[in-house]
Amino acid sequence: MSPIDQRSEQFTREYVGKLSGSFKEDLVSIILYGSGASPYFEAGKSDINLLILLREIKPERLRQATQIGRNFRVTGAQPLFMLLTEFQQMADLFPIESLEIKESYQILVGDDVVNKIQISFSAVQTQLLRELMAKAIRCRAYFEENSRDPKALELFLRELISPYRTLMRTILRSVDDQYPPPLEFLEVIGQMEEKCKLPCESFRQVYLLKTGRLRLFKDEIRSLFEKILKETESLNQFANDLAMGLRR
Repeated sequence: MSPIDQRSEQFTREYVGKLSGSFKEDLVSIILYGSGASPYFEAGKSDINLLILLREIKPERLRQATQIGRNFRVTGAQPLFMLLTEFQQMADLFPIESLEIKESYQILVGDDVVNKIQISFSAVQTQLLRELMAKAIRCRAYFEENSRDPKALELFLRELISPYRTLMRTILRSVDDQYPPPLEFLEVIGQMEEKCKLPCESFRQVYLLKTGRLRLFKDEIRSLFEKILKETESLNQFANDLAMGLRR
């Protein structure tokens, strides 16, 4: 189950074994996805994301799984329970998330249903534009309401990193579909600057802030938020141009 560390692998195997025993004939697959299935896993920091696909979700078995999960949450295990039919619809409804799973996954138990899903490029573009616009609008609204509260602004910025990492990776796939984009956020930012010629320095600063490698004063937090607002607008415009074929 490389590349996760030996201790995480042991706990994951135990957890997966107990889940398999609990769901029995209802179980289709248990899938490790995300950083745990990539070279970027960091023991003690990265979550162990597990997708548990089931033919039927019976409440009593879900309760058993919840009890089992309490003993393993400390290890970073993050289970997501889905019906097989839901997962099969996911590529149409949430194509970006489906791409993220398909790019880095490992089958731990059962059938490889991930490889079978087909993802529409147009559906990816539609979701990308929708989410970029929604996040830009939310950023503006939050700044308007909390511009005098730097602590609230900082907390909001810290939460931006994960969704924007995914959206930037989606943009990079659209620009160059020959190579999968990196998973590590600083590398993603570097490629956005290199391949898309977009300013992303404020996103880099937010990442350094979140990871404890940068400290800012109150006025600097406000200034950083203002720069983020400008960079989100640039991202939106780039993605719109890309969808219209102006940058291909």
